[in-house]
Parts: sequence; C-alpha cells; structure tokens
Amino acid sequence: MGDREKYLNYASISLLSGFFAPIWGVGYVIPFYLAFLFFIYRGKGFQSLNKVFSSEAILPVTGFLALFVVSVLFSSIVHTDAKWSGEDGFWVSLAIGVFFLSGFIVGNLADHCYLLKIIKRIFLAGFSLIIATTVFTGFEGAVWANTNAVTATVLMVTGGTTCLFFSLAQTASPVKNGLVFSLVVSLGLFFLAFITTSDAALPLMSIFFILIFFLAHKNRYALFIWGIMAAGMIIALLLFVELDTTSFEMLKDSSDIQRFLSFRPQIILQSLAVINNNPIFGIGAGSFMKGFEFVAFPFPENMDWFGHTHSIFLLYLVSSGIVAGMAYVSALFFSIRMILAGLREERYAHFAMLSLGILFFYLGYGLVEATPASRELVPLVWGSIGLLAGVYATAES
Repeated sequence: MGDREKYLNYASISLLSGFFAPIWGVGYVIPFYLAFLFFIYRGKGFQSLNKVFSSEAILPVTGFLALFVVSVLFSSIVHTDAKWSGEDGFWVSLAIGVFFLSGFIVGNLADHCYLLKIIKRIFLAGFSLIIATTVFTGFEGAVWANTNAVTATVLMVTGGTTCLFFSLAQTASPVKNGLVFSLVVSLGLFFLAFITTSDAALPLMSIFFILIFFLAHKNRYALFIWGIMAAGMIIALLLFVELDTTSFEMLKDSSDIQRFLSFRPQIILQSLAVINNNPIFGIGAGSFMKGFEFVAFPFPENMDWFGHTHSIFLLYLVSSGIVAGMAYVSALFFSIRMILAGLREERYAHFAMLSLGILFFYLGYGLVEATPASRELVPLVWGSIGLLAGVYATAES
C-alpha cells in the first residue's frame, strides 16, 4: 500500500467517525474533522474537488447546495438579529456544504471495497453506541436533550445500516449480513415501540419495510422482509387490543385532537403566512416566533409548540426566504434522483442503499418534525449523500 492510499484510508475512517461523533455533542466532530483534513492534505485529495461542478450526474445537487448556502448568508446579513449558529443559521448551512464536499472527496478517491468495509464497521458501531446510550445511560445532552431529535437519529441510523446490510446480503455472505440486518432491525423496533413517544416513528418504519420489500432482488429476500412485516403487524394488532385503544375517546374532544396533532395544521398555515410576508430574505434564522406578528394566534397556552416550523421543508423557506428554501428542497430532490439512479447500477448500489435508508427517514420524519435537520445530524445526512456523489464522479471518469 502506497503512502497516498494509506492517507486516503485514514481520511475515510476519520470522516466516517465524524458522522457519528457530533451526535453526542457538536464539538466532538472537530478532532475527527481536523484529522480528516490532515490526511486528505497528505494524500493530495483536494484536487478531486475540481470534479464537483464538472460531473453531470451530481451537478444539480452541488449547484443547488451552493445557491442555498449563499442565500442563507445573505439572509443572515440582512437580518442583524439572525442566529448564525441556530439550527437554520448560516453556520449549519455551511456545514451542510462542507460535509457534502468532504463525503465527495472520500467517495471519489478512496478504494470502494475498503470504503464499504469501513462503512459497515463504523455504522454498526455507531448504531450500537446510540442504542446503548439511550437504554443504559441517563445521558441528556446533544440529541438526547430532545425526544424527537433522538428518535430522528435512531430512525436514520437504523435506516442507513439496515439498507446497507440488506444490500450486501443480496450479493455476498447472505447469512452473516442477514443476521446483522435482523439484529439492527430488532433493536431499532425495540426503541420505536418501547422508548420513543413519537406517534410518527412506527408508521414510518412500516412504510420503510414496504420499500425494502419491493427493492428485494429475489423472492427469498422478499419473503424474509415479508416475514418481519407480518410479525410486526400481528404484534401491533395484539398491542392495539391489549391497550384498549379501540374506544376512540379522543375523537370526542377536539382539543385532544389538536394536542395529538401538536397544532401542526395551524403551524403550517402560520408558516405560509410568514413566507407570504417575508418572501425574499425570510424572517432570519432562529426567529420563527416573529411569525406571531403576522398571524392570529388563538392558542396562548401552547406557545412553546409554535417555536419552530415542525417541518424541514418549511424550515429555510421561513427563515431565509423562497430562494434559500427552494434551493434546499431542490438539492434534496436531486439527491433522491441520484440515489434512485444508483440503485440500478451494481457499482453504486451499496452506497445508494446507505443514502436511501438515511434520506428516507430524514424526509419522512422531516415532514412532521424539524429535528432531522439538527446540527448534530448534518454530517451523517449530507456526508453520506456526498459519498454517493463521489462514487458517481469516480465511475464517470
């Protein structure tokens, strides 16, 4: 192994570890990212960045991300009270671009067989540590400070890890990879059934299994997934009866229904009103409460629930304006297109499945919660998309 290849392998390990480190605290990513920069510099990896805007397959993603970052910057400059380090602030949007580019470098230069081996180990270790931290410790920092944030974390990591091992099981070592897949699924379902309080998590996981079922290459793999789905449905039905939830008492009181929905219909209308009044630069990062100046607010006892958009699709439209918001959504949709195209090519398939599992829950849970866009999860989401983009660029060249 030459020195350049060795440094690129070290850079891959550093970056992939950095996907998970900030989940326990944003600052923990710094040593891993500094190590990544050092190894990439020694391995002369920055030269691959010239492919970012020359690769036809990924040009829409990189172009819209660049427009997104610039638009958030202008909005932050215009609004002097904007929170630059907020979840929707400039520094987080810049981190989205930085980790996409970092993932691109690794995906473009690292040996793909070695990269897959490292991804398997780090994702499995990261998933295990997240579950262990949740179940066996009283840690309440970073994503664990918010139930929805830790739910989004478990969903995305479970999605990425299961998709990767399911993809691998269909091409090599089906028993070994299938067992790992089953273990990750079991622990993920345990968390969703008995720990999280989110009402959206289990339905999303059910839809996820349906997606995996249709992606199975052969009938025996489809039967395996169908067995998991059938067992889950039977257990859910038994629990439904056991918990005596068939009385639907909640439907008798409209205020209970509002609380069940966490006032999301009102929040969506509030967000649209804010966008209508501030279309160009939004209202500034971290300033969603300003929306009360423009819309009627009939629920003063629940003001805390109206502190953010509860949706990643509205997040930047509200805070930074239509250009930034649409650029962000466009980058996501072209990322999905890149993933779906990758599923049809064997050389991309494993990386595409990894990104698919993460992005499915990022978008699905992001429909009703903004926590998937938390700063702690930026490296995981956008770094994995960057990895796939780098693999694409390698195949093109």
